[in-house]
Amino acid sequence: MKLAWSLPALDNLDEDQLEQVWRLAGGHPRSLEYLDALLSHGTARYPDVTARLSAAIDRKLSGADRAQWLAARTGLEAALAETVALAADDVLLDDLLTRLGQVAGAPGVLLGLSVYREPADHRALLFQAGQQDPTAERIPDRRAVYEQIGAILADAGITADESLDLDRVPSDVQVLLAPHVAELNREPAPPYRPRPGLTDQVVACQAASLLTLTGAENDRRYFVHRWTATELARRAAASDPGQLALAHRQAAAYWLWRVQEWPQDKAADVHDLLEARHHLLQAGDTEEAAGVTEGICLQLQTWGAWDQETALIHELISELPADSRRQGTWTGQLGNVAYLRGDYAAAARQYQKAIGILERLGDQAGMATSYHQLGMLAQRQGEYEEAARQYQRSLDIEEQMGDQAGIAATYHQLGNVAYLRGDYAGAGAQYRRSLDIEEGLGDQAGMAASFGQLGMLAHDEGNFEEAARQYQRALDTFKRLGDQANMAKSYHQLGMLAQHQGDYGEAARQYERSLDISERLGDQANLASSYSQLGILEQVRGGQIAAAIALHVRALAIRVALGIPQAVIDLRRLSAYRRELGAARFTGLLTSPAGNSGVVDAIMSLLDEFDDSDSTT
Repeated sequence: MKLAWSLPALDNLDEDQLEQVWRLAGGHPRSLEYLDALLSHGTARYPDVTARLSAAIDRKLSGADRAQWLAARTGLEAALAETVALAADDVLLDDLLTRLGQVAGAPGVLLGLSVYREPADHRALLFQAGQQDPTAERIPDRRAVYEQIGAILADAGITADESLDLDRVPSDVQVLLAPHVAELNREPAPPYRPRPGLTDQVVACQAASLLTLTGAENDRRYFVHRWTATELARRAAASDPGQLALAHRQAAAYWLWRVQEWPQDKAADVHDLLEARHHLLQAGDTEEAAGVTEGICLQLQTWGAWDQETALIHELISELPADSRRQGTWTGQLGNVAYLRGDYAAAARQYQKAIGILERLGDQAGMATSYHQLGMLAQRQGEYEEAARQYQRSLDIEEQMGDQAGIAATYHQLGNVAYLRGDYAGAGAQYRRSLDIEEGLGDQAGMAASFGQLGMLAHDEGNFEEAARQYQRALDTFKRLGDQANMAKSYHQLGMLAQHQGDYGEAARQYERSLDISERLGDQANLASSYSQLGILEQVRGGQIAAAIALHVRALAIRVALGIPQAVIDLRRLSAYRRELGAARFTGLLTSPAGNSGVVDAIMSLLDEFDDSDSTT
């Protein structure tokens, strides 16, 4: 500890404090130099130590305030804790890696495991340090197993449904089922075998305290501390970036293999895809990461997780080359998210921006998609002629390219335009053309949308039994797909059907189910539809006028903000209430839902304009 006496800040410590330094930081010169510098507000006795400390702080701060960080570490306790970490960075890790390098292949194993952001299982280890061997892969044929189990149960006269408890079936049936159940429970194995010496390499990493092993032997997890992993990545990026990129690619391959082969739910799939995406971006494989992002966003959109989807898209766009065709595709997807949220101005901006990018790149498929999106936007805003024009532009390209899925989607939208114009025969023809293609492609989501529209046609024609059948087919499919936004629409349709049949209790129940989902998703357009329809229902079943007015006011506020033509529905209802109640009483009932006099005045002004225009038509 003689060095301590030559370092100003340490020389001022008493004997008990020096003992504490010895116990916690040891006597390595670099440790003592760092501690002295920290106690001296970042300035060491020797300039090279100050420079090393400054560089180490820069790596830790990530933009935080340097003076504030140093001030928090001028006390002995805090300075000692930080010294241990700094010395590990500058001294101990070097020593440990030198020792680890004596075991051939061990540093590579450590780097491979360090790129995983969470404890990795033995399969993840094999992707990093195993020998590729297709014969080692074992994937249970679950479909075949389920068919065999179903056949055994059917032969025994047992119905296989969600309530079935295999532990309660007769013992002789259990014997027949046992090998098939065991096959279902067998975990998939990847196409890799442990390479010679892998166990010794793992033991060496663990002995050097650089790798933590947790879990039982049959469920072992490997974890590299995040500080160590960050430092290993920094060093590898400087000395051998190719090896670091390869480790990330192998990690991505592991997570993608899990999505493909592991029996798990959609939430677990999204987690694994997000991990694969992270590793591909770290490896610089932006185009591959974009492909993975498509799968993630498809599921997030189905769940209505639009904030997370938007964040992922923005991050990806910032990583894509300026000449990537995906720039236009993902810009259009931002428009889709805005459209689904009812922010039509933002949707229009993103679609037009996408068109500009795609035209510049000559991306015909992307242009067809963007024309289709512009058509949907025009349709939602009541501009049916413009919508049909944009859909036809999209269809022309899709037919030239032979894009059957695109053709089906455009037929469907042309059917919607015909329906909105009152051309039910034309709408039905387009929906059936779309459905024929969707069935051939096995497109469940497209089929569900067509079922819903065919239900609306039957509903409008007074064929309520057929309408209920088609609505339910659509709802069942959307449930199976986990498509929350379209489930809300199906509940709304079932509510309208019940209302028209006079079953007001069932109608209210279905509208509330739709409303609950739309509130959770933040789907403003569908929220407005539910509020408006609940307002109409309140009137037809003889409910409270004040409640009906409040619901129409909420719907009107959203629809005016979105700039959609459906606002006229609520204006017409509110105008009728004003005539019925008189201006004074009506204004009094507006005060509570409107919230303030300014909003009341704005609604009254809108009603005056509506009445004036209505009287001149």
